Amino acid sequence: MNIFDILLGLVLVFLGVITLIAIPCILWFGRRRSWRFRLIWVGLSSLPLAGFIWFVDSSGSYEPSDPEDLARGFAFELHQPLASDVSDLRIKRVVIGDGVGSFARFEASPALVDMLIQEFSPSDKSTFDEWSGGANVPDWWDVDSHHIDAFYYARNWEQGCTVSHAVLAYDATKHVVFFAHSGF
Repeated sequence: MNIFDILLGLVLVFLGVITLIAIPCILWFGRRRSWRFRLIWVGLSSLPLAGFIWFVDSSGSYEPSDPEDLARGFAFELHQPLASDVSDLRIKRVVIGDGVGSFARFEASPALVDMLIQEFSPSDKSTFDEWSGGANVPDWWDVDSHHIDAFYYARNWEQGCTVSHAVLAYDATKHVVFFAHSGF
């Protein structure tokens, strides 16, 4: 459980308590009014709780395992079709409200990595850690167990986002690439 789950739980409890207080108050203080008036206000007082439950339900993560879904995910995330020299591909996409985060780890040839990094600018480990960390990092995200030779950064990575950042790290000895993207 991460801090975001705890915060969502507290907001949900708060809205639930407010709704449970508001409904009897509307029924009691509106007793001289028509039932239609009271039902409309009971419905309106329930909207924030229902909206928050919908918001929480629309959040989640997705880790494809089907080769076709992995190929589509690779093309979507890295703006390149899946090449035949890519192996051990893992992708995780996290959606929270209107924010999105993506993680990808794969092995690739140096030629493919050279093609990918053309859209990035050189960066450092602290920038990579800043944009690739968080509570939703997948279990297979083992960057620290590799000897990373180069770090890269790109701003405005995903066109559908108002603000988005992407980072890439490359282990040249094992030919492993770590890619992370976040945006809203």
